[in-house]
Amino acid sequence: MTSGNAMTTAALASLVAGTVAVVLLSASAPAPQASAAFLAPSAVGQTAVRSVGHVGAAPQYARQPTTAAHHVRYADSPGSAVLPGPQAQSQGPDAAWHTASGPALHFAGVVAAVVALAYAAGRFVVSPAPQPLQVQPVDVAAPWAMAAVSGLRVEPDADAVGKTLCSMVEAAAQKAIQERGHFTLAIPGGSILKMLAGLEGKSTIDWSKVTLAYVNHRAVPNHDDTATHFKAQPLFLSSWQYQGLNVITLTGTTDAEHEAVAYTNALTSLPDTVLPKNASGVPVFDMMLIGVGLDGHVGSLYPNSEAVKETQKLVIPVVKPTSSSITLSLPVMLASKQIVIASAGKSEKYPMGKAEGMLRALQAPETPDTFPACAFRGNAQWLLDEGAASLLSK
Repeated sequence: MTSGNAMTTAALASLVAGTVAVVLLSASAPAPQASAAFLAPSAVGQTAVRSVGHVGAAPQYARQPTTAAHHVRYADSPGSAVLPGPQAQSQGPDAAWHTASGPALHFAGVVAAVVALAYAAGRFVVSPAPQPLQVQPVDVAAPWAMAAVSGLRVEPDADAVGKTLCSMVEAAAQKAIQERGHFTLAIPGGSILKMLAGLEGKSTIDWSKVTLAYVNHRAVPNHDDTATHFKAQPLFLSSWQYQGLNVITLTGTTDAEHEAVAYTNALTSLPDTVLPKNASGVPVFDMMLIGVGLDGHVGSLYPNSEAVKETQKLVIPVVKPTSSSITLSLPVMLASKQIVIASAGKSEKYPMGKAEGMLRALQAPETPDTFPACAFRGNAQWLLDEGAASLLSK
């Protein structure tokens, strides 16, 4: 018998017992001559709250104060992930009843019936759906302060940026593993993949104590040649996995909505010893590596899009006619212990480099809505080559 069925049976039994007591006592004892006011013990200010785990978990029921917020969740859409709040504790009625005769005995029977009714009612009432996750809102319409000078590091060229980035990853991993036994890293696609090749088979990191996630990823099969997971394999990922790395991958469909829910579930199912959560239930990565597009996009958060404003979901589906993807939300990115934004070199996509983008990200009068990368001013370490930093004021 499940706990829900057991509690329902107990409630019905209490109700029947109380009712039978009233009937029997009414036949043998006179009614009380004076009315009396009474309250059912432990029944005031409580209701039944549905305690839910991850999607698909069997619901559990526990009594909680109606004014307390015990659960948080990320979305109201079907299949969206729900996170459990503090564990509820059962607080069923507990009262001592003394034997009496005559009116007193009748009165006791009535009280017992009322308590049984309250108890039974409480077991059948389910509170409204939990409130959405409350995270620190990101004001996407307000200008952000300039990045602190200490957060900006300029290297001579792209090779030097890559070496420095690898050293930073190595140092962060060793620190996290030493302090808590595990290291969590989130990476994007693009040029940062080539930078991380410097750690291919050469680092001192214990990869068996590392979990890797993607900042954003296309909704394609993992073996598709446009998939970040596929592109990373020959550069460094195969080597890291061979040494024990745990990678959180997509399921491999082209359905971005499905992939966003699945990725959320994958992140939230990790124990806190692997991926801790903050007070709002948002995962806290040890390190988040982020690239910036010339238009200011980070992950798949593009300027003037609804995704930039999203604060209720951990992972967001970004649906486009040609190429859909998923991306971590801005609150998840900002919750990381260490955020590194790396920009260096030129490419076919950016033949003039990203100097203009870095100027807008760090010093222009932008907002996260108009240029998402500026949300990291003062929150990230900016690692640039001289070309990317060439337009910044000294």
